[in-house]
Amino acid sequence: MLDERDWGGPASPMDACREYALNFGAENPERAWVLTDFDVWMSNPFYQGPAVPHPEDPCEDDVADLDLSHLAVQEEKSVEDGDVPF
Repeated sequence: MLDERDWGGPASPMDACREYALNFGAENPERAWVLTDFDVWMSNPFYQGPAVPHPEDPCEDDVADLDLSHLAVQEEKSVEDGDVPF
């Protein structure tokens, strides 16, 4: 039996995510990633397959099609006295 010193206190949210990934992953070894109740993706320690990218990583096709022109640096307009800048 564990006494209070060995116990270490309550589980942290990260501990809960790890435990959920272990339990769910053991029952679903075909899934590379496990989504926890905390909206955190954990890798499945029981997955035995080809490497699968993280579910939130954009694939190369998605990145190539992105329109990033709105990120270009624009010239700042000068503000004359009395003009509100917004």
